[in-house]
Order: sequence, then structure tokens, then C-alpha cells
Amino acid sequence: MRVVRFSVLLLGVLLTFRSPGFECPRLPVVPPSGAPVRYTESLLWEVTGPEEQRNFLFGTIHLAAEMTGQPTPAVTSALMASTQFGMEVIMDLETLMEIGERMRYPDRKTLRAVLGDELFMRAITLLSGYGISESDAAQLKPWAVFTTLSLPPGTRSAPLDMVLMSTAQRTRKTIFGLETLAEQTTIFESIEMQHQVTLVAETVCHYEVLNQITADLIDDYRRRDLRAVYRHAERFQSPAQDLLTEELLVARNLRLAQRMQRHLAAGGAFIAIGALHLPGTEGVLAHLVAHGYRVRAVAD
Repeated sequence: MRVVRFSVLLLGVLLTFRSPGFECPRLPVVPPSGAPVRYTESLLWEVTGPEEQRNFLFGTIHLAAEMTGQPTPAVTSALMASTQFGMEVIMDLETLMEIGERMRYPDRKTLRAVLGDELFMRAITLLSGYGISESDAAQLKPWAVFTTLSLPPGTRSAPLDMVLMSTAQRTRKTIFGLETLAEQTTIFESIEMQHQVTLVAETVCHYEVLNQITADLIDDYRRRDLRAVYRHAERFQSPAQDLLTEELLVARNLRLAQRMQRHLAAGGAFIAIGALHLPGTEGVLAHLVAHGYRVRAVAD
């Protein structure tokens, strides 16, 4: 799985670029580990505080709800029973406009100059399938290219996260975000440019294969099989992807767990975060248990 917006995997080895062309990176397959993974029994979890404060934590996926499936009755019931709704970043109109600005170079620097002619042309060919013109693509930063191409094209409906947020707004729940957009985009901005270019090359060169992985991930998510979703993250490895995974998942798991605790302490919180943040010994659920919370899988 590519770990981006759902979170998704892009892998291979570092490229040695030379004008006018470049070598595509390999896509090494790593046999999945047979070791059990904790906290994969459900996407929906009841989280109880030391003073019996009852909350819910839901593993979402940052894709259109028409692809991932609408919220199940169990998820809707948990949301309706809550007084607070939290998500990674509140996606209001101002935030969406800011995303567009952060994805582009503010000066005369261009994507072609960073990627080189051949990789740039291959990238814009794929980006056209997302409704992005060559002139618009020319101003994108490399991280914006690989995050865009890691998502399936052709869907413009609201992501599952925003469907849940809309329900929370309609029912007048208190809404909060655990992170800021600046914090999320800084993760990508801080990746060394050679690694950003590598991630673009991996995505472009193996676009069809990686899109199929995303399709498999979506199928597993619709079946509520978090264990299978988690296994996708073990399928490939590369230096660039390992760095991205460390920053997007492992480091953020701790931050998310720390920041949600004041809301959990108040009780009545329903918090939706990317499903891959939940499981494992370094996942959010494990961090919460270490801080004295009890967690219970809820049939979803």
C-alpha cells in the first residue's frame, strides 16, 4: 500500500539520473511477514479512559466514499452517540485552497528542471488523467506529483473523512483537528529532493502495478480486513519509501496519540484517522494502551 492521503506505498532503489534519459527503479517484492499484528480485529474501536470516559476511534481511508463504501451502521451509531468529532486535519474550504498553494512552486522554479525532460514528460502524461494540464503540472512540486499519482483518478466525490465531518457538522458536534496542514505538508517538504525525485520515478515507472495495489487495498478495506490492509505496507521497500513511512506513520502515530488524549479525557469523542495508524506495536492504539486506556474492537 502506498502510504499517502490513505495512505499508499511507492518503492524501488535510488535512481542515477543522466541526461537525456533515466533508468527506471526496480520494484523489489518483499515476502510478507507471517508474524501476527496487534489491533487489526476491526476498523472501529471503543476507547475507554481511566475514569471510564467512553470514546470511539475509527480507521478511515483518505479516498472517495463511493470507492471505500459509506459509513456502516456501526460507525454511524458510534458517531451519533458522540459529542465531539476529530480528524487528522479539518478539511474546510480555506484548508483546501491552502493545499493547492503549498503543492506549487511560488517562483520560477519548474518541475521539469527538477525531474529532467523524460521523467517530466512521463509524469505529465499520467497527470493529464487527473485533469491537470501541462502548464499546471509544470508548477507542481515533486511530492505533489507522487501523492497525486498514488490516488485513483476519475473520482471527485467527497472522501470518507469529509462525509463523516459533514455528518458531525449537521448534528452540531464539536469538531477538532489533531494536526495542522502545515505540519502535514512539512513532512513532504522536508524529504531530500533526491528522495522526492525517486518517489516520482517509482510512481511513474510502476504506475499500473501500484494502482492495482491500491485497488486491492480498497477491496480489503471494504471487507473491513485491517490485517490485509496492513500487509500491503510490507510488500515493498526502498530507502525513499522507508523514510516516508517513518515520517508519515511511525512518528505521527505518537503525535496523534498524544494530541487526542485531552479530547478522550473529556469523553464522548469520535476520532477518525487513517486506518494504518491504528495497528501494530507502534500504532496509535498501542500508545493509548500504554497511557492507561482500554481498547475494544467493535464489530463494524
